[in-house]
Amino acid sequence: MSVSWKYEKYAKYAVSMIIGNAIVGRLSTDPSRRPAILVVNSMVRATTILAAGLLGALTPPEGRGVGVFSVVVLLYLIFGLSFGISNPICMALVNRHIPSARRATVLSVDSLFNEGGGVVGQTGLGYLSRSVSIPAA
Repeated sequence: MSVSWKYEKYAKYAVSMIIGNAIVGRLSTDPSRRPAILVVNSMVRATTILAAGLLGALTPPEGRGVGVFSVVVLLYLIFGLSFGISNPICMALVNRHIPSARRATVLSVDSLFNEGGGVVGQTGLGYLSRSVSIPAA
């Protein structure tokens, strides 16, 4: 198996986010529905990540294979679709409710916490996978 399978998954994730961006306009035509869409998408993202983690952790080593991997990839793509739907709505809400004089600061702090969370989370998962096991991470 070559390394290209990894890039294929990244491309599929990007396409799932693009599809989410494409359908967000139809879902959020009524501005009063946007907060509910954000809540539902947050629940979808939490559920898909939790399901992927539990699937990896609870599946016995002899049961892990292409089938389990395919389900995890499908959950990852659903996560991307959900992120593609919620991110434009969140940015629109920030742009609407934050005064322009403070908007850049708010967006910069938001980005800082998102990137910082990714760094801390990935470092912690790397440590956990080295000290315990990859499925535990």
